[in-house]
Amino acid sequence: MKKSILFLVVLFSVSCVFSQSNEEFKELSRKERKSKELERKYNLTRQLVEKRSFVIEANYLIDKTGNRKIVNPDINFVKIDSLYGVIQVGSDINVGPNGVGGITSKGRITNWELQKNEKRKTYHLMATVMSRSGVYELDVIIGFNGRASAKLTGSYSGNLTFEGDMVPLEKSLTFEGDSY
Repeated sequence: MKKSILFLVVLFSVSCVFSQSNEEFKELSRKERKSKELERKYNLTRQLVEKRSFVIEANYLIDKTGNRKIVNPDINFVKIDSLYGVIQVGSDINVGPNGVGGITSKGRITNWELQKNEKRKTYHLMATVMSRSGVYELDVIIGFNGRASAKLTGSYSGNLTFEGDMVPLEKSLTFEGDSY
């Protein structure tokens, strides 16, 4: 009887030790996985910005007074395609001049200033898009995780901020309306 109790105590102690080391191993590998995923997202973001080939699909539009509105990212976006930029605002309800309930402005990028913060793994982009409908300044903050905020100012007073995900141009599901 004493031998079986001693055996159970030893077995329980050993299982506790293995359990603790297994927990530490899982914790360590979860941190490593998170770190590798963070690095992968940062590298993807870096590649998209350097290639100038991405779309910021807006989940929210914020006006100059700070009002935040949920929008459809398929028709509300900022697209950068090499030397050209497209800025589009659309509505699921109305029909506008662009065919998707808003305005689409397409033009040539004439100014491109990119700064990166290695410590925070973020990018700050200033770009100018010259289109037939006006000159637009984009002030874009891109996070390491692919989230972006693009503040748009134009020929008229006021501004509009697009907040959403940055996706590769070839993976974007956006619908571009008619530009004027």
